[in-house]
Amino acid sequence: MLADLRSEFGLTYVIVSHNLAVIEHLASRVAVMYLGRLVEVARTEGLFAEPRHPYTRALLGSAMDIAPGAGIPATMLRG
Repeated sequence: MLADLRSEFGLTYVIVSHNLAVIEHLASRVAVMYLGRLVEVARTEGLFAEPRHPYTRALLGSAMDIAPGAGIPATMLRG
């Protein structure tokens, strides 16, 4: 529905989410924050294909896989 409304009315959204699947589906640009600071801003396709910041890579690596039996990612983030 949000994508349809965006197309029909030329809307712009600001979406704050930890759900990377939603962001990948809805966003055209993504800003990643770490400890309250922007660490990476990029077009969605580029960010998901080739993340540059270590925190962005860790976020993408920690996303749940929808494949049955894939389990929970073992990503450890450190300060």
